[in-house]
Amino acid sequence: MGGFTVPKYRYPAQFAGAGSGSCWTDRGGAAARRLRPGGGGRRVRAAAGRLPGRRRTTVGVNSGTDALILTLDALGIGPGDEVITVANSFHATAQAIARRGATPVYVDCRDDDFLMDLDLLPAAFTERTRAVILVHMFGKAADVPRAARLARDAGVTLVEDCAQAIGARSHGVRVGTASAAGCWSFAPSKEPRRRW
Repeated sequence: MGGFTVPKYRYPAQFAGAGSGSCWTDRGGAAARRLRPGGGGRRVRAAAGRLPGRRRTTVGVNSGTDALILTLDALGIGPGDEVITVANSFHATAQAIARRGATPVYVDCRDDDFLMDLDLLPAAFTERTRAVILVHMFGKAADVPRAARLARDAGVTLVEDCAQAIGARSHGVRVGTASAAGCWSFAPSKEPRRRW
């Protein structure tokens, strides 16, 4: 095969010169960077717990995927249930639903911002619908008050996937603070779009 090798993408290069205040640290000279136990991770959880409107406990897990899975588990969602979301999200959103044994039901996105088209949401509700995972993407917040109203009227729970819109606001309220649960990801490829 000609000896051509595509180099592996190196996340650490994104954090060169981050200094000791960074929550990313090099363990044993290895190329992989990890969230320091009790260091940056503790600061992130503390900051998330102080978000205005946040009345619940903040729990740190290893990924946004697990945050979604654990949230659906806490809501008792399982086989036979349906959870509505968008198809253009990262696969982890639908994967979390499937992992719980539930069925993902997709609502199309809007042409102008690629967020869930809430005009289409009411038609997606069935007697098996238990939750809506509203996905905020590209640093943009979906219309949380409207989604919450539609979910409440249908008798289902609203969950927010905030992994791609850390710090964004919907009608002046930070994403993840006005629903049953907000799920974030601080994977190295996720960059906060706005300051907390």
